[in-house]
Amino acid sequence: QQQQQQQQLPQQRHQKLHQQRLQRQHQRHQQAREARSTSPPVPPPAAVGRSSPPSAAASAAVSPVAVAPAPLGSEMRFELELLKAVGRDGASFPKAQRMLPLVPKRAKDAEGGTSFIATVGRQEQPELFATWLPDQSQRSRISRLAFEVSWLVAGPSIVCGEGRGPLQVAKLSACGANTVAVDNKVVKRGSYCDLRLGSEIVLSCEMRVLLRLRL
Repeated sequence: QQQQQQQQLPQQRHQKLHQQRLQRQHQRHQQAREARSTSPPVPPPAAVGRSSPPSAAASAAVSPVAVAPAPLGSEMRFELELLKAVGRDGASFPKAQRMLPLVPKRAKDAEGGTSFIATVGRQEQPELFATWLPDQSQRSRISRLAFEVSWLVAGPSIVCGEGRGPLQVAKLSACGANTVAVDNKVVKRGSYCDLRLGSEIVLSCEMRVLLRLRL
């Protein structure tokens, strides 16, 4: 009988260990179920990363975005291109520093349409003129207001260049003390001359060319 009891001991130990493992597994499952019951619900995959469209009431509550009015003469986009500065070719400048947009500062009614006027000078475009003429002694020879460019916008008339729009008359008025020449013709202070696409404008002082521009 003692021998039979000794043979049953390993089997009893094995059964006891098996019961302990089952108890531990049951405890782990129970803890996992409790953790899932207390965690917040997870949205279905279809809803993740999607936003529902705003309701009509929410859309009505949003203030409209203010749109800035178009600048004067925005339908006419003219620019002056730098061809040459003192000691430097215009092509050596990046395009953003080479182009001077003629943005109208004022407009007035004229016979047959509206006349738009843009001003050019070292005070009108200080950063651009400082880039073109970094030497202060040279830059100061350009007038604060060197010249004005005006153009008449009317109904369908002469179309000057693709995308330029209808243009009847474009003129340059010399305003400063430095010499202004258009297509090799000097424009005296207080007088004006006609412009065309491709016209070259030269600003000089004491027979020295400071800037050469092209419309």
